[in-house]
Amino acid sequence: MKNLNIEEEIRSGYKVSSKLKKIWNIELELLSELNSVCKKHNLTYYVMYGTLLGTIRHKGFIPWDDDMDVVMLREDFDKLCNVYNKEFSSPFFLQTYKTDPNYFIGMARLRNSNTTGIITYFNKLLYNSGIFIDIFVLDKLPENKILLDLYTFKARYLRFSLSNYNDIVSCRKFIAVKKFCLFLIRKKYSYSQLLTKYTKHCVKYNKSPKKYIGNIFIVDKDMVLFPLSDFKNSILMEYENTIVPVPCGYHHLLQICYGDYLKFPPLAERGMWHNGAIIFDPYVPYKQYFISHEDEFPEMAVKIKKSTEKITKK
Repeated sequence: MKNLNIEEEIRSGYKVSSKLKKIWNIELELLSELNSVCKKHNLTYYVMYGTLLGTIRHKGFIPWDDDMDVVMLREDFDKLCNVYNKEFSSPFFLQTYKTDPNYFIGMARLRNSNTTGIITYFNKLLYNSGIFIDIFVLDKLPENKILLDLYTFKARYLRFSLSNYNDIVSCRKFIAVKKFCLFLIRKKYSYSQLLTKYTKHCVKYNKSPKKYIGNIFIVDKDMVLFPLSDFKNSILMEYENTIVPVPCGYHHLLQICYGDYLKFPPLAERGMWHNGAIIFDPYVPYKQYFISHEDEFPEMAVKIKKSTEKITKK
């Protein structure tokens, strides 16, 4: 795959910097790696969310976007997790709550370990923080409003418990009551027990003949239901310098997610979707970045130095 020209340019009235284009190149390389593994093992994935919107509206990245999103049905995702160890080699790393003990965000990420993509609000625990593409998992969901609300409520509870299990003290914006609840949860369940409960909950309806699927990660708002038929097969479409698989029902899916998706936002609103929540450095490995920015990330720098010392002593 040929890399994008990283010279600065104007796209849709937005200035795309050389650095952002370098980030895009790394993400395209990650997608190419994922595509190779999926093709080898006959697994299906689709571009989704902002990446799907970019495919249809821009034939590539949305100029003010800095990441890539793909989705997989649970069966294909589980198969990917079963082969990751022999298929992804350094610097590529498939990050899940099973492969990276300090990481729990509720979805997977394919990372490039030789780069930096730090999520600023999850920077107290040491886990792989290279530039990434998001891999969301789609599970079957009930159409009944009461059952769906119960499902999402429990998902929120389990995700909250897992994402903060290893670091209650530094939980951002958590009041004492929430921290006390976490303390009680840790007294009753081990981390692995909570993981088992979370996984069982995610797949609760997968063996039922449901018509809708959804992304369990996005449970802070009302769960969005996607017709399973919209993912019946894929269509290959142009995306920058490559070809990506698009769900057959892409028009309907984009309407669900964005409404009038072909309409551009006003110029004043064309800015990075993550609004500084991710620190990118496409040229420096994340461990090196933490150490060189020790004043900003003192805890992380200390943990990396200690882990390095242990390896050296061995």
